[in-house]
This record gives sequence, C-alpha cells and structure tokens, in this order.
Amino acid sequence: MKYIPNLLLPILLLAFACNNDTGEKSDNDVTDDPLELVVSAEKIFHLNDSTAPTSTCFQFVPELNNYLMLNEFTNEIIFYDYDNGSIVNKIHFPAQGPNGIGKKGLSFYFANKDSIFISNSWQNKVFLFDEKGTYKNSYLLEREGIEEGFMTGKDNLMFLMNGTLYIPAGRTGALLDDNTALNNFYKLDLTTGDFSKDYNRPDIYNKGNWGANCMMELSYSTINRKDNFIIRSIPVDADIYVYQNDQLVEKHQIKSKYFDEVPPMSLNRDKEMDWKKSVVYDYSTSHYFNIIYDEYRDVYYRLTLLGNTIDEINNPEIQYDQEFTIMVLDNKFKVLGETKFQRNKYLVYNTFVNENGLHIQLNPKNYTNENQMEFEVLSFNQNLL
Repeated sequence: MKYIPNLLLPILLLAFACNNDTGEKSDNDVTDDPLELVVSAEKIFHLNDSTAPTSTCFQFVPELNNYLMLNEFTNEIIFYDYDNGSIVNKIHFPAQGPNGIGKKGLSFYFANKDSIFISNSWQNKVFLFDEKGTYKNSYLLEREGIEEGFMTGKDNLMFLMNGTLYIPAGRTGALLDDNTALNNFYKLDLTTGDFSKDYNRPDIYNKGNWGANCMMELSYSTINRKDNFIIRSIPVDADIYVYQNDQLVEKHQIKSKYFDEVPPMSLNRDKEMDWKKSVVYDYSTSHYFNIIYDEYRDVYYRLTLLGNTIDEINNPEIQYDQEFTIMVLDNKFKVLGETKFQRNKYLVYNTFVNENGLHIQLNPKNYTNENQMEFEVLSFNQNLL
C-alpha cells in the first residue's frame, strides 16, 4: 500500500456572520458530573495499492451504510461497506474533456444515487453526475475577485437542503472596511440553476487582523434536518449561530474550559501580515474548530484546537500536531462535558457519525497495519437519559 501523508492544514473555508439582534445565551454551566467521551470500539477499512489512508473529502451515507472517500489521484469516489470494511464500488470521473472535472481543488457531496455533486474550487464550478459516473449538468458560479471562490473539503462538505445546494464559499485574506460584507455560502437552486450568496461573517472580524493565511477565518457548519437547522462554528468566536430557513434564530455562547477569548494577531486591520508569522500565530493560539450534529443521539460535538508553545512549534516531532477537545452539547445547546485528546494520536479533521458513535481516524503512523485505515469509535461514559 502506497503511503500518502495527511495534509497538515485543513481545506480553507471562510466564516459567516449575521447582524440580527437576537439575544446571546450562555450555555456553559456544566453539570457536577460532566459527560466524557471514551473509546468503545475500533473500525477498520481495508486499503489496496490504489487507495490512500487519508483523503481531502469523505462522507458517511447512512442510506447505503457506506463510507465514501475521494481518491484525488485517480478522480474516483471509493465506496466502503461499513460492516465488513471492504471496497464495494468505485465511480470514476473524467479529468479532461468537455465534462472533465479537473485534477485539483476537488470535493464531492453524495445526495443520492442520481445526484453526486463534484466541486472544483479552482474553476468555481460544480458538476452533477449519477451513480454510474454519467455527466448530467454543470454550474459555473461567478467570482467577484481573484481571491473569491468556494472552499469545500473534509471539514465542511457541501450539503443539500430544501432543494438548494449550499457550497461553503468566501474570500481569503481580505481586509475590507467591513469584513461582515463577505458571504460564506453560494446557494445553488437546483430547480432554476440560479445561484446567490448568503451568510455574512460576524462583527468580530472587524475587530482585528486574524493573520495572513486565513486559518482563523475558516468556518464550519453542520445541519440538523429534524429541526431544519444550519449551525455555524467560527474559530475566533465562542458563539455558535443557528439558522432556520436562512434566518438567524438563535446564538449560543459555548466556551471551552481550556482557554478564554481568542485574540487577534493584531488590532491593526490595515497591516498586512507576514505568512510565516501567521502560521506561528495559528498554531500557538487556541481556537474553535468543527461542529458536528449526531442525529442518532440528538447531540452536537464542538471541537477545539489547543495552541502549541513556540518550543513545540519549533520541535520537528511536534510542530503542528495539536491537542484538541470535543465538547458535547445537548439539543438545546447546553454543554454536557468537554474531553481533551492527546496530540499525534488522531487526525482530528477526519470524523463521521453513525449509530455506533463518533468515529475519529487514527494518525496513519499509529496504524497497527499499513494496509488498513483505522478509526476509533467514541461513546459516552454515562447514559444521557
């Protein structure tokens, strides 16, 4: 099996915002007996000579009971049967030609067997195929500037809701008079083919300069189809934002117990930042990360990344491997507990949920067998009822 190292930096996404005058709620009063996440099982998927232990995009599809991975080197989506961990299907997409999807900046979303969306962030284009790899349509989403585009990947997939495809988007590295004017989503109406932009950054992005490589300007989302919610988590903001029918309906303050506010790199928004210094800032500053909805247990997981010391960043054996935490929130966004996880053991960017629990991929250097992709399954140390 050919080993291909995991990307250190996640696929860049941009944060959204809102100007609604909804009240902020604090949900940080954790109970005296906080819930913890513990390892309850392991899950193995078998690799072969054409598959890699990591991917830039993946998705668990409950209807198929399949774990899907993008093989960016062969332009294929690989389908793994969850129960036996074996490959059961591959769909190949052309790189060149009139319906070619390209080779770089690719991501996918499997809506159903007739609707598989492939995005190319370099072209700002979305392609539609079916389960046989047959081309059905494509959509070119207009740019307003060189740095604007959509940013999809393993931390923030496209998703479909109420006939609209939501594509994480925005502009990287922008320092505007009003950064809340930057939109976070392309919204593609699949009935008309029209697209629009929506979901602005929050006002906190007008309060400082958050570095040159935009890691602090990323944005993460999850969807709760039961309540028709879109929930957003932003690296520099303890608040999470809950939208329903594209309108902000709730805002909850969900603070980690391991750090206070996330400071900007500089209060001078007009000053351009050195990229190398920005990398040090990104990895030495604790901040919020992904948010995941677990429909099987009706809870949310909010992840954080804990900052390394300068000595740790300068240590080749540590550098960008960070400790992280997972906060568990109930369906009213109250914190039930927060568990810290050690650095180097996991790929914090590769997670998915099914009826067995929250799956998190082990770092390939910790695999017991290089010919298999290994996950640990996390469960609660106590009954939620």
